[in-house]
Amino acid sequence: VLRGRNSGTESFSLDTNPINKRLAIPAMRDISGHWAEQDILLLASMEALNPSNSNFGPSLPMSRGEFARALGVILGIEKEAQQQTSRRRSLVVEEPKTLFVDVPVENPNQLYIEAIVAKGIMKGVGQDHFMPNQSITKAEATVAIIKAIGFEDLAPIQQYATGYSDDLSIPLWARDAVYLSRELGIVGGNATGYFQPNRTLTKAETAEILTNLINYLQRDIRY
Repeated sequence: VLRGRNSGTESFSLDTNPINKRLAIPAMRDISGHWAEQDILLLASMEALNPSNSNFGPSLPMSRGEFARALGVILGIEKEAQQQTSRRRSLVVEEPKTLFVDVPVENPNQLYIEAIVAKGIMKGVGQDHFMPNQSITKAEATVAIIKAIGFEDLAPIQQYATGYSDDLSIPLWARDAVYLSRELGIVGGNATGYFQPNRTLTKAETAEILTNLINYLQRDIRY
């Protein structure tokens, strides 16, 4: 059983006082009857997913920018970035500077991306680039989620196996997160026991994983 969590200057606290808010659910014609319909609707109502039209595209790849936005909304991290940006603009009137050259202020996910990176949850790709439109892999998403809840140092110290049939294919930098995500019930393998770390996540699969994260934060983390 996993107990405890890491704390530090980059950690965040969980709100203990719930706020009642009516959630508006956007209309998406292509998710009716889909196996992830309820998960997609939940995240869309929270504005963690922000479909630009009436078609969501559940089988399309999830991008790094969209994933950063969803994670930021779920954890409330983007609120901190908005407050910091407001304070900077109130002190000095200047051309806004961005952290990545490929994520301008016009990008709707810019605040979320910079806040997630500032927390050390996700990284850029190369120098001064985030690649917001690049598809996110299952391993990348799993590492980000485990870092987001501060459990990245809770994997066993001794040599261990993740329990998946493709254990040897899991990159070293993702092994701890993959092991922990399975123990926590947030990210799992497929029906045949494979994790498939380098496979691109679809939007529907991402919605399921992020809903698992929400359920964990609401219930299991207290235990």
